Amino acid sequence: MSSGFQRSYGRTVNPFVCPKPNSDSILIGGSGDDGERWTRVITLRAARLLWVHLGTYLYPEEFANSARGLNTIPLRGAGLPNITTDLQLDPLDEGECEIVGRGSGSEWSARLDSEHAPLLWAAL
Repeated sequence: MSSGFQRSYGRTVNPFVCPKPNSDSILIGGSGDDGERWTRVITLRAARLLWVHLGTYLYPEEFANSARGLNTIPLRGAGLPNITTDLQLDPLDEGECEIVGRGSGSEWSARLDSEHAPLLWAAL
């Protein structure tokens, strides 16, 4: 799944999330296959989408009832700079999943294993 992206971080460990100071944006990141730390700026909407997708992926039975009505997540204001505005989650083999981010005319991806996906979900 990771081929064809402008940037693929590969399997990611030590995921993190933090609010961007003086902004309505969120920083997410981790350490990629090459050992280098990566970060991406995402909108609050994209962070909420990722939280919903990861929750549904990690805890399908428990999350199904509590996530009703979360599909009406607001969009980012039109006057703000373009950043990652849309995210999807693709399940992979061996209990891994891949985050695919889009925005600003670019696409990126990062893979999480069963140990690190729950850490990112909890941080979101």
